[in-house]
Amino acid sequence: MFSSMLLESTGFFQQYWIVFVLLALIIVLYIVSAVRRKKYNEQNQQMLNDLKPGVKVKTYSGIYGKIVSIKETTDGKVVLLELGEGSKTSYMSVDANAIFGVDQKEDVVYDKDGNIIEKDSKDKEVKEEKDKAVAELEKLEESEKEASATTVLNEEPKKSSKKSTKKAKKETNSKKQEELKTQKESEEKTEKTEN
Repeated sequence: MFSSMLLESTGFFQQYWIVFVLLALIIVLYIVSAVRRKKYNEQNQQMLNDLKPGVKVKTYSGIYGKIVSIKETTDGKVVLLELGEGSKTSYMSVDANAIFGVDQKEDVVYDKDGNIIEKDSKDKEVKEEKDKAVAELEKLEESEKEASATTVLNEEPKKSSKKSTKKAKKETNSKKQEELKTQKESEEKTEKTEN
């Protein structure tokens, strides 16, 4: 009797095994989907909680703006966005759930030939220029120190002529240093505006 029940049950599984496999796949897919949805909802809620005035955002409808204020209402959070720049500034209130995410886009920079300069290579070029300027400053300072040391050692009775040449050297060195400093400051300003 037991053996006949076993034979019948194996016939049942042989006949409907595909149904069990499909049910198992559906359950697995549902679980994976639920886990992904939960993770997305947690990330979205964290992003909404981290919003504060001054942050640039993008809405689901593709509008870019900067958050001016956030108000808590009976309908949920309402965000006031500043759109545009300069005299063409306008404001728009949107539901906080309409915000897609924080705007992380960067302006594209082209070289003289019209090719896109990657951010890493641009940063590298700016760093190399800064390093060159610093090296030139250090060389000028060293040459100034050496010039002052040699003039002290080689003092002769004609101090007035040496003083005038020393003064001229100092003036040219100080002018070069000022030019390098202004160049360095302008490079830093351009770097700040690019960022």
